Parts: sequence; C-alpha cells; structure tokens
Amino acid sequence: MKHLTILFLYISPVITFAEGTDKNFSTLVYGAGDFFGRVFMLIVALSVLAFLFGLTRVLLGVGSSEKQSQAKAIMVWGIIGLFVVLSIMGILNLGLNTFKGFV
Repeated sequence: MKHLTILFLYISPVITFAEGTDKNFSTLVYGAGDFFGRVFMLIVALSVLAFLFGLTRVLLGVGSSEKQSQAKAIMVWGIIGLFVVLSIMGILNLGLNTFKGFV
C-alpha cells in the first residue's frame, strides 16, 4: 500500500497539471488520458518485442522441438497482450470521444 501511495504522489502532478494552469475536471480527464496513453504505448511496445523475441527463438531453435514450442508460447502471449491492450485502448478512446463534449 505504501508503494501505491508513493506512486500516486509522484504521478498526481502530471495528471492534474499542478504547475498552476487552469484546474478543472477536463484537464484532469485529458491529463489522465495522456498518461494512460503513454503507459499503453509502452505495453504495446513490450508486447511487440515479446513477439519478435519469440520469433527469433523459433528461427534459432530449428532443430529442437522443445525450444520451438517454448518460443511459440512466447509469441502467443505477445499477441494476446497486444490484443488486450489495443482493445482496452479502443474502448477508452470510444468513451473519451463519446463524452468529449460533456467534459
């Protein structure tokens, strides 16, 4: 719980734009959207790297079926992670674009 508190205190100025600009609900929402957009892009990059890592292990482990099956599992998890993150991003963007005029 202590780590979550420290993380929140570290991130809260980024989300709320605490440097003295106009502080209202829309800046909070768009600041949080920007922050989570960056986090999601980092996760997308890690998922693509996991897929490419699995692909290289498949290509390098041509003689061993055990190594290839482990590499294929890494590739599958990379694709699943990419699908989940992009789906969450799509749902969040749909919600932000739907309520854009209200915030």
